[in-house]
Amino acid sequence: MTIARFLVVVATLCLLFVENSCADYVGAVMEHTVYNGVDGESSDSKLSKNIKAYEQAVAVSAKHGVQVLVFPEFGLTPVAMETRSDLYPYIEVIPNVSDNVTPCNDASFSDRPILQRMSCAAQKHKQLILVNMIDKVDCSAATDANCPSDGHYQYNTDVIFNEHGKLDAKYHKSHEVKSLQKSYDVAPTTEVTYKSSFGVEFGLFICFDIMFDDPPKVLRSKGIEHFLYAVEQHEIGEKTIIEGWSRNNNATVLSANLGSGGRNDCSGLIVNGTPLDAQKYNILNKDFPHDNILVATVPSK
Repeated sequence: MTIARFLVVVATLCLLFVENSCADYVGAVMEHTVYNGVDGESSDSKLSKNIKAYEQAVAVSAKHGVQVLVFPEFGLTPVAMETRSDLYPYIEVIPNVSDNVTPCNDASFSDRPILQRMSCAAQKHKQLILVNMIDKVDCSAATDANCPSDGHYQYNTDVIFNEHGKLDAKYHKSHEVKSLQKSYDVAPTTEVTYKSSFGVEFGLFICFDIMFDDPPKVLRSKGIEHFLYAVEQHEIGEKTIIEGWSRNNNATVLSANLGSGGRNDCSGLIVNGTPLDAQKYNILNKDFPHDNILVATVPSK
């Protein structure tokens, strides 16, 4: 091999290394208090106002160079969640990732405002976003002995939209606290990861999942170091369980913890147990006076 040929090979290998290595990225989590409406306000109106707050959060985060934004658990569920039927106005049929869909501007999603509007927000602002919502999965007692009496499962679900608004990941919560099992079904345990366009592979799990080995510890054992985490555990969870899990597992957790304002500001971008020094930006919406996003540069390694 000539010296010139050798140098070309070395340069090519270096280029491949750079292209496949991960740079630090800008992450964000939203601190959000659910708008539960006023007397007589419709479910559609309450949901729409909460989605509007999310849309504003995406717009604000885009101004600060955010590449991935995580929304909290239950942030689009303005209801007490005491019975299955309480959730009916807020459930949507979420396609499988293999269906290769982009709900934005797709007329078939006009009756699914969460999917359509959040897809459009991701597409408009060219941002990767994770949204927690409720998946409706139809079933029949004739073929499924476990099918609920109302003819469908309703799963606590995280979805990821990529920078083009495409539905790129879906994860059903694997473990649910007993008090919520009267309104949510518990899905079989699965491990879901998502490889971002900026090279970082994220693992997904939701709230109570953190108390179990599968999926969080199983994903960590497979080499996943970064996690997108929608949760409702308030301050006690953030300062003990979540930071502790991050520390004990040498993991990075983008934790969007439901709540905003004062002691309810309890989300964080946590690296090996230590929250990053994040900048806070309010979304400036009169219905959500304390809602904000936390933004920080996250080390990829």
